[in-house]
Amino acid sequence: MPWEVGYLSIRRKRILSKNLWVPTRGAFVPTLTPLDLQKRIEEKEGKVTSYRQKCSQVWLLIVANGFEPSTFGELAPEVEEFPFETSFDRIFFLQHADELIVELSTRKSHTGNAN
Repeated sequence: MPWEVGYLSIRRKRILSKNLWVPTRGAFVPTLTPLDLQKRIEEKEGKVTSYRQKCSQVWLLIVANGFEPSTFGELAPEVEEFPFETSFDRIFFLQHADELIVELSTRKSHTGNAN
């Protein structure tokens, strides 16, 4: 099979008299830009203060598990150099299906909260 095809599954049903072909999980893979990830980080910023009451370091892990079409995503090349504004100490992006983990560059937000 071509490399674009991850796998092919065949199910045979005795009750069907005709062949039935269905692409049940087809989707395109979006490119995640710095703006996309900054929005996701900002959604989590509100919890940092409460986390700091129990921890001295607060890390954020953004996961694209890649097993469902809604969780696909590839990082745009500029993401690795982009300084994300945040009050998290460190931020990681995990592309689970490809076993890729990237630590994102951060800079402290001026207000302590990026929202």
